[in-house]
Amino acid sequence: MSRIKYFLTDFQGFIILLLISLVVFLGSVVILNQSKIKIKNYLLALASSLFFCLFFFTITEAYFRYIYDLSDGIGFLKVAQKWHARHVVFN
Repeated sequence: MSRIKYFLTDFQGFIILLLISLVVFLGSVVILNQSKIKIKNYLLALASSLFFCLFFFTITEAYFRYIYDLSDGIGFLKVAQKWHARHVVFN
């Protein structure tokens, strides 16, 4: 349970952005399907491309942040500092 809580706390900005984009995407699909615009298919393709690119990059960020968890060895980056705080335990 603590891993899920850590994930939700650390990744909440990405989750909120993804949920907002999902609502905007679904709203645009509904609005465009009801409209009589001639370029409707292009707008639907653009909206779906933007949403799925955002979804792909969010999943990729989650993978590299939580599964592919390595230090850079130097300690200058914030990722390395988080890795050090998470994994290094002094006796």
